[in-house]
Amino acid sequence: VFCLSVVGPGGWSHTTTLAALFGCVPVIVQDNVTQPYEEDLPYPAFSLRVPLRQVPELPNILAQIPEAQVEQFQRALKCVWRRFVWTSVHGDVADEDDSQDAFATLMLILKRRLESEQLKKLTQMVSYCDANFKDVLNSDGTFIMKSR
Repeated sequence: VFCLSVVGPGGWSHTTTLAALFGCVPVIVQDNVTQPYEEDLPYPAFSLRVPLRQVPELPNILAQIPEAQVEQFQRALKCVWRRFVWTSVHGDVADEDDSQDAFATLMLILKRRLESEQLKKLTQMVSYCDANFKDVLNSDGTFIMKSR
């Protein structure tokens, strides 16, 4: 049910991806290491993060997780595992299409970052050109104008 995902040489490793592909709930023991697509995927919904200092307690930690929570982890994992597979590059694993694969996920993240950077630049330009107005970027990415 659980698969250990530990730090690899130089930091991040592929063990979280492998756990997701095998349908195991990743138990991530990687302090201060960002996981693939962590900014977009709901890792707390399908994985468990355990600090390195708590590894000796790991058997007890896992034993205390209710079966209902394990089932929730597994349901969430079924929704996200495709995001770890490069179907559009290497072909399908389980007859999945490539609309939600790792490449598509990466493109969505890069697009959002690009749009965010473009909005920041526009905000700076408008603020510089017209001191009476300040552009604000909402958390949902929408652009609003507020008068000072």
